[in-house]
Amino acid sequence: MGSLLGQIIRERHGEETFDTVEKLRALAKKWREEGAGRDPNALADADQTFKSFAKLAADLPNSDLSTISRAFTHFLALANAAESHHRSRLIRDSITKQQIMGGDPKNEAGALSSKRDSCG
Repeated sequence: MGSLLGQIIRERHGEETFDTVEKLRALAKKWREEGAGRDPNALADADQTFKSFAKLAADLPNSDLSTISRAFTHFLALANAAESHHRSRLIRDSITKQQIMGGDPKNEAGALSSKRDSCG
């Protein structure tokens, strides 16, 4: 899904906009991996990464900010939908295993495990 979004950004807004989105995304990911300012051992690195992110965003013209903000919004919505779907499948699989191993199919969670979602 992310690669499709990247393709659409390239087609609609050009390679430069795509590259900017990717730079910002990589900096945001790096900042998160460094503890997002919450890990005292990585505070200096996280602070530097955040400053780089903020400078790159601050240097963008307003017209680009709108496009890039929308790209991030769509990317995060796709990521959240994928994570939610993944978690739902894990929960359903766990409930199914519990039922197979002697769980109570009459409890609320057991009632949902046999229901199929839109993807299978």
